[in-house]
Amino acid sequence: MLDRERLPVEVHANFGIPKAFVATARDVSKIWKAFHDAAMDVNATANCVDGLVRHFESCESLVQYENPQRAAITSLEISARCREPYQTGEVSLGGRYSAPVSISLRGEETMVSAIRTTLMDTIDGMKPWYSRVSTIDLFYVWYPIFMVLFLLARTMTPSDTPTPAIPFAKAVVLVAKLLALMATIGGVIWGIAALRKRYFPIATFAIGQGASRHQHNEQVRWVVMVGFLVGVVASIVATMLLAA
Repeated sequence: MLDRERLPVEVHANFGIPKAFVATARDVSKIWKAFHDAAMDVNATANCVDGLVRHFESCESLVQYENPQRAAITSLEISARCREPYQTGEVSLGGRYSAPVSISLRGEETMVSAIRTTLMDTIDGMKPWYSRVSTIDLFYVWYPIFMVLFLLARTMTPSDTPTPAIPFAKAVVLVAKLLALMATIGGVIWGIAALRKRYFPIATFAIGQGASRHQHNEQVRWVVMVGFLVGVVASIVATMLLAA
């Protein structure tokens, strides 16, 4: 019986990574190199704040992009393709309607497995310390707070006390106060969401001028976090001293 040559198995992998990331020039170069080392033709497409889509045919042109504030990169796709043997790859960073990081690979099993390992090692190193703050759904933060406040209000209000009729003028004042309270709560929620988006972004491209912007925001983050922790500790200590 003749031995048959074992044919390569073609596979594909598509998956997303729901984590925040900070993509530096070094990280982008590693992703580009992973595809290039597999003898694939690589290019990149960047969506920018100014509405332009910029195309890069070399890694050098990408990492040397000035990335100014007016034309900062908002998302980046690094694509690779080889005709013989047929294999493709794509890494999407900062996708608007998908996970922050998504990877698509197709080709011979050994190649896909090797590139996947390299990409995962690189992307794991791109995860910032505040990733959980950036990606958590704020609904799961505000809902328990409002539920606790609602239960406290119900507990403090006697249920067996008859409620007298409220005069029209007083009712108007109460409605105005309620609307003001709702507006204040809405403003706080919107403000916290805006601050999180500004200082705890899901996608950060620390390339060119983006590196200095990231460093500045990192200093602000540490000031905010340290200030918050110091405030909490000070409140606990003060409460313990007053209770003693």
